[in-house]
Amino acid sequence: MIIRIFGKLYQPDELIHLKQHAIGLLQDEDERAAVLFLHEWLSGKSVFEQQTSGSTGVPKIISLSREQMLLSAKLTGDFLNFTKLHTILLPISARYIGGKMLLVRAILYQMDIEVVKPSTHFLAMINTPHPFQLVSVVPSQLSVVKENKLAYQALSCFHTVLVGGAGLSSSLNSVLQQMKGAAIWQTYGMTETVSHIALRKINGENRSEFYHPLPGVELKTDDRNCLCIRATVTGNKWVTTNDVVEWNDEKFTLTGRFDEVINSGGVKISPSKVEEVVEQVLDEMGLSFPAFAAALPDEKLGSKLVLVLEGKEVEEGKWKAFKQRIKEALPPFHAPTQYFFVEKFLWLASGKINKISMLQSFLKDS
Repeated sequence: MIIRIFGKLYQPDELIHLKQHAIGLLQDEDERAAVLFLHEWLSGKSVFEQQTSGSTGVPKIISLSREQMLLSAKLTGDFLNFTKLHTILLPISARYIGGKMLLVRAILYQMDIEVVKPSTHFLAMINTPHPFQLVSVVPSQLSVVKENKLAYQALSCFHTVLVGGAGLSSSLNSVLQQMKGAAIWQTYGMTETVSHIALRKINGENRSEFYHPLPGVELKTDDRNCLCIRATVTGNKWVTTNDVVEWNDEKFTLTGRFDEVINSGGVKISPSKVEEVVEQVLDEMGLSFPAFAAALPDEKLGSKLVLVLEGKEVEEGKWKAFKQRIKEALPPFHAPTQYFFVEKFLWLASGKINKISMLQSFLKDS
């Protein structure tokens, strides 16, 4: 097994015998995270502490056993037949569960490992054809394929692509649906379930709009219509999520998060539903702003809906028309009351938008 991390070649025995001070000397935190995890895993560590992403609240630390992680790796690997794959590329951070679990899968199925610096443009920097067969990415790393032919070709050269960490926009989903070559799977899971427990085929044969649970995973909903999960990777205990779902014959789609529903003057607003409408209107008007909906405190309403867009403001007439179309396309009192433009979104290392930090900065500026 060949292991290359940030361009440096490691032997498994070398990683096992690395001293902690040598690992601490590594300047890049993502490089350090990958080296440290491989050192601990190959040395036989039995329990790993993992921080949740913190995308919608305060991050917390949970403990995951080696057995749980092996069960999760085998669950995915057996379902997707990883025995036929020989090389992985890891362009996401090993600080988070998605990165760690790809390394575990690679070791379990004896694949060569290449770890690179996480970047939203890594696909555009890969020469094709390339030797990599399996890759885990977040949606922000795939957006480049909509405009960059080299990135599109690089993605299509993989055998299997796992996409997780956040939802896909409808425009990106449409592009990926047409891709030939790579089998692209959107994953559903979280740190508490030791990575994903359900998959959705995005392109090719058997593509679907629904997530299908992996073998042995039990699902149900609570009285909020939020998904509950039980599997060997959860210690056969039920894990209750805040993800609201719709069922379809043991399959499901995500409709939003219960803890993100905004109560604005008594009107319940789902940010994900607003974002869907915003994306449709942006596409219709030939605008290409990434955007998300969220809440800020309001003295009169309690909370007010705001829309945050990445980019520069457009010409006044077009902007006025955009806001009017948003208002017409949404139910009464569901349109954003305020719009913010930022030059660049802030991102967490997990690949999710750091909404909390951006919203806090707007509060400070107001």
